[in-house]
Amino acid sequence: MLEIDAIEKDEPNGLTCCCSIVSGGTVPNTVPGECTFKVNVRFANEEQRLWIVNKMQEIAAKNYNPGCTTEVTFGRGRVAMERHPRNLALLDTINGILARNGMETLTGFMRYGGSDAADMTVAGIPALDNFGVWGEKIHSPEEY
Repeated sequence: MLEIDAIEKDEPNGLTCCCSIVSGGTVPNTVPGECTFKVNVRFANEEQRLWIVNKMQEIAAKNYNPGCTTEVTFGRGRVAMERHPRNLALLDTINGILARNGMETLTGFMRYGGSDAADMTVAGIPALDNFGVWGEKIHSPEEY
């Protein structure tokens, strides 16, 4: 877990990860038979996704305690929503509608990770995502 938290984050370019759920044991004075933890990762493109998958497997392959094993499983396995001209064209269309109606236009930016919109983009359907909560330092202890 410490090695995962030590992975250098590259928030401006999309790579983040954090150990978000840790569980194990039944009472405080007994060594637990097992421990599990879940890691949330975000990536901007397929290259970063493959890198983090390989890095997790590399970390899991290390054995610091004889008799212990580590198993890595991956959840939903979303694809990255990469910047694509068809998505930028959709943003331009939306901004044209907003401007014609006297409304403030939107500024495009990237937030990373998988979503339904990313699945649509890979299928060739233009999509925009992240209409919602605003904050900074995503997936870090200082996130707000």
